[in-house]
Amino acid sequence: MVEGKYNLIMKTPRGNEKGTLVIIQRGTSIMGYLTYNGTNYKFSGGRAKEYEFEFEGEFKWLFMRVPYRAMGQVIKDRLMGTVYTKFGDFLVEGNKV
Repeated sequence: MVEGKYNLIMKTPRGNEKGTLVIIQRGTSIMGYLTYNGTNYKFSGGRAKEYEFEFEGEFKWLFMRVPYRAMGQVIKDRLMGTVYTKFGDFLVEGNKV
């Protein structure tokens, strides 16, 4: 199960970016929100299978809207994954709160 709240660090060329991810899981479906730069960005329609997850969403960076796809896994209380954007792919790590 991947449900929970996680403190995240996304490794970008500009340095580490911090955020929070909340995942709500119902069976194999997931939804929730990403908090980044003080704003909540909702997502829905994601999927989870055992300890792996995948979802898509959009966040705002500077004056642009940035669509993304996130994929990863949760092992015990640790989240590891990758966020895919048109600006590149970024590793994400986090711990359950």
